[in-house]
Amino acid sequence: MPPSPPPRPRSSSTGDSAREAWRKRAVISPSQTRILVQAFMRDRIPGLAAREELARQTGIPESRIQIWFQNRRAQHSQQSPSRPGSGRAQGPGGTAATTTPARED
Repeated sequence: MPPSPPPRPRSSSTGDSAREAWRKRAVISPSQTRILVQAFMRDRIPGLAAREELARQTGIPESRIQIWFQNRRAQHSQQSPSRPGSGRAQGPGGTAATTTPARED
């Protein structure tokens, strides 16, 4: 078994623990969540102007709004029903997009 790698140096030169160097988790209130969910239903990928407007409405920094939308899109795609062997592209109306093979005469 190879030896384990040496511990990585901490990014903080002041000796703070790595946990303290991380960004604090944003706490989003139910009213802020309601605003963000409504915006998500209108547009899953809002532009900068829309994110800045949401930041103004909610009091959450625009960068956190952007992360919220990224996380929500990821959560939304994970909740999509997926069956084994159903990795086919979806056409309009949720039907599988299929192509008919060319006939060989």
